[in-house]
Amino acid sequence: MSFSFSFNGVDFSSLGVKVNASGPEWIPAPKFDIITVPGSDVALANASRYQARALKFSGVVIGASFADLTAKMDAIALALNERNDCILSVDAIPGRYWMARLGGPIVAELRRTSAKVDFSFIANDPHAYSTTETDDVQTWPRAAWEITPGGTHEIAPAVIFEATGAATVVVIENSDTDERISWAGTLATGNRLKFDCATWRVWFDQAGLDDWELSQATVSGTFLTLRPGVANNLRLLAPAAGSLRLIYRERYV
Repeated sequence: MSFSFSFNGVDFSSLGVKVNASGPEWIPAPKFDIITVPGSDVALANASRYQARALKFSGVVIGASFADLTAKMDAIALALNERNDCILSVDAIPGRYWMARLGGPIVAELRRTSAKVDFSFIANDPHAYSTTETDDVQTWPRAAWEITPGGTHEIAPAVIFEATGAATVVVIENSDTDERISWAGTLATGNRLKFDCATWRVWFDQAGLDDWELSQATVSGTFLTLRPGVANNLRLLAPAAGSLRLIYRERYV
């Protein structure tokens, strides 16, 4: 069974690409960071992240003539000649995408109206992400907000708090992961804080016009994560009233 892929906004099936084999890697190997303890011969290994993922495809390109074949090969080269990471999605794995770039030369064996081609991509972030973004809002006071995301790897969401009254501290926790993040300062009705848990940054918006300014001087605690496949209970511990907006994509490794 053949399939194709899309990269940099280009559906490669439209360029005659039919993939009949892919690389064997499914889960990339963990990357171990070795931490040496000063003054001793002890070293600690911390498997905190995964190595980059290699995505390899072998297939054929079909042309109506040799001229048509070379034109398609030129179009393929143009679409792949991108310095930045681009969205890579595979027809055989619907609903997911990687951020990747070309990982090696395009290896091709040209015949009169067909070419055998090997594609290699590299994703420095090895995780695949859902093509559907979850964006939901809940208001307080309430006991908790229970979220059960899918995927196979923990998620670092964006959490936006909007004040419905004056406040001097904001405390949000995931009681199921024992993670709690706090911000201290002065908030008025309509002011917002965005906790970007993927980048460990907190942003302040005074007018509700998406005019975000970095506001991290009074942040303490641990940025939140969501565990896949199980319940996560988010709680607004302070102030007593307000709203939380949660934005994330399910993540796979």
